[in-house]
Amino acid sequence: MTNLFDIFSDVGWQVDRDKFWLIVETELPKTPAQFLTDRYSLDGSVAATYKEIAEMRGVSLERARQNVSKATRLLYHPARTRNVRIKVTP
Repeated sequence: MTNLFDIFSDVGWQVDRDKFWLIVETELPKTPAQFLTDRYSLDGSVAATYKEIAEMRGVSLERARQNVSKATRLLYHPARTRNVRIKVTP
């Protein structure tokens, strides 16, 4: 499984993990943040598959995927990531 920070590095960003976690906790809606935390083990637990998340949260596999996708999309928004990312030039 891909690490969430690898996704950001793929687009040329370095991310301050502490500030990033603060953004997830404070600025994302609660439900997408929970799904994102489960999927990428942001709280230090074992990363879960979409199927495992769906079972834990009582939703369909597709709904679990949609929530993770929504949370990831929200994190990419410049207003949220402005203070945690550093653009890396190759």
